[in-house]
Amino acid sequence: MAALWALALIAYSNSFQGGMVFDNATAILKDPRVHAVNGQNLQLIVNEEYWYNSSTTGLYRPLTTLSYLVNYAVLGNGPNPAGYHWFNFLVHAANMLLVYLLGLALLDDDYWALALAGLWGLHPLLTEAVTNIVGRADLMAAFGVLAGLLCHIHAAAAAGRRRWVWLAGLAVSACIGLFSKEAAAVLPAVMLLYDLTWPKRAAWRRRFAGYAAMALPFAVFFLLRAELHAHLPVGLIPYADNPLFGYDFWTARLTAVKIIGKYIALFFWPAHQSADYSYNSIPPGGSWVAVVVCIAGIAGLVLSYRRSKPLFFFLAFFFGTLAPTSNLLLLIGSVMAERFVYLPAMGLAGCVVVLAASLPENRVALAAIGAICVALAAATYLRNPAWHDDVGLWTSVAQAYPENFKAHTTLAEQFADRGQIDRAVAESDRSLEILAGLPDEHNTPRPFATAAMCYRLKGDYQKAVAALEHGLKVEALEIVQIRQINAEHGKRVKPTGWPPLYVELARTFQDGGQWDRGAIVLIEAIEDGNTSPLLSSELVALYRKSAPNSCAVRVTGATASIDANCPLVHSHLCAAAQLLPSPRSTTVAQSFGCQ
Repeated sequence: MAALWALALIAYSNSFQGGMVFDNATAILKDPRVHAVNGQNLQLIVNEEYWYNSSTTGLYRPLTTLSYLVNYAVLGNGPNPAGYHWFNFLVHAANMLLVYLLGLALLDDDYWALALAGLWGLHPLLTEAVTNIVGRADLMAAFGVLAGLLCHIHAAAAAGRRRWVWLAGLAVSACIGLFSKEAAAVLPAVMLLYDLTWPKRAAWRRRFAGYAAMALPFAVFFLLRAELHAHLPVGLIPYADNPLFGYDFWTARLTAVKIIGKYIALFFWPAHQSADYSYNSIPPGGSWVAVVVCIAGIAGLVLSYRRSKPLFFFLAFFFGTLAPTSNLLLLIGSVMAERFVYLPAMGLAGCVVVLAASLPENRVALAAIGAICVALAAATYLRNPAWHDDVGLWTSVAQAYPENFKAHTTLAEQFADRGQIDRAVAESDRSLEILAGLPDEHNTPRPFATAAMCYRLKGDYQKAVAALEHGLKVEALEIVQIRQINAEHGKRVKPTGWPPLYVELARTFQDGGQWDRGAIVLIEAIEDGNTSPLLSSELVALYRKSAPNSCAVRVTGATASIDANCPLVHSHLCAAAQLLPSPRSTTVAQSFGCQ
């Protein structure tokens, strides 16, 4: 096992240089809860959702957020990503040990158990969970499921004090898994799968204690999650993130089956990996190959129950642990993600090991698996650099899936930040070209704000304004959908929209010599209920740059704000009030004494 860990460390040795790419900046650098250890932050971690102050998803993962706090404030890693990567690797190494121990319990052979841990732990398909820092949620959830299953197995066979220790370990494992990611709720199903596969290993009356040990952690988790959802608005899952929401029932499910086929294909041939599979990466509709493979898998389940219990278990483990994120039973926020298959991949690795062990020359097969493990480690080493920076990451996405709009949008933003304006414009044009076929109610405002930024930096203000006008139409339809969804749940909300649209519109007017219109745009958005601090700070910056000698900005200590009593600001406030919808327009005008 130490040798296997050493090989894994070599495979992931170039992952520690990875930056705060993808969603890492949002979850760590922009989340104030993880920047200092105090009672208020701990309370917010327990009582608020995972994507705090960034988006409304309803995800509840306090233990994962707490681990970021440990990295950032307790261990002193701050914005330095290396410590976070070490944390991820150590959890993955622990999971490799758990897979080895589970292999011992299921296969009763230490060499094949080691082969199981190697095939799984060294596979490049797991890099999104290990190398991407926020993949930690999947790592910790998998730890909870694997450790919980092992505790359940040993508790049923133990007696006296040792049995209570195993049951306590099961309860703790359930807590770790559930409070790290919701997908760990498969633990009872995995335990039941083991009990049904090997019913003679222990009496059912001894197994029931394991299910009882999970009752309290599950009850506490779902109670806290219910309280969170009671005060949170219902979030809108964008069609662009999961297009299955826009398909009819059977098209969506056939596409989901095709995606399961893609997961299996990636396991056996990990080429064309991608960090993102949003619109338009996966065309709608089924794949006969995927349907045949899934049917063959189900047939294998039926046939193997009596002939090979381990094969039955691993097949069922793959389909069962993938079910919560497969979009078959319930549509979720993403259409596909390689992190979703972190735990299910153990089932596929187990199938390979069981079939290899059944060959007449199984020593040769064992040696072949050893060679495959070395090749997988090399593939993992080659995959890790894609996660070093955002340009490299999204370039790899665009290469694997040229029709992925999000890759081109993000590359446009990255190139614009680096001053490569022509490349930024080309990428944003490609993104809008991909989205051109979507109706506005299925579109998303971010690409239009990005395109406008690129056009503005290029000096094409007319195209910038046109892109922003289209983006505002998309945003308006999105706000209507959010209100409708919340109304169906008995909630009234005031959606804030996409703040960069207004910031970019203000900057376009400012660069085009109409800074007054830019100020009015920002004030209109703020008075219309958009509480994003981005708008307020942008308004202060606009006045400081365009009217530095005016009374518009009031400084109190280290805080700068807008002085509404300043005649210049007052005139802009009144102009913005006229643009607001009634009766808000009248209310704002009266509050500021506008004529």
